Amino acid sequence: MKSLGNILKIAREEKEMILRKVSAEVDIDQSLISKFEKDERKPTKEQLIRLADFYNLSATILVLEALLLM
Repeated sequence: MKSLGNILKIAREEKEMILRKVSAEVDIDQSLISKFEKDERKPTKEQLIRLADFYNLSATILVLEALLLM
């Protein structure tokens, strides 16, 4: 099973975007997004929803993945 970080990183790479551009689009600090992708930090529910919307992913699935990390 893929981790939340892997899901976010793959989604970003599929959009062929660098962290800086994603950060500007979703208004989340670039270093935080990097930590999310490395599973070093968990995003808040609000951050997950913003990322899901941006990447066209299911917010429900991302929130459930985050809960599994707890």
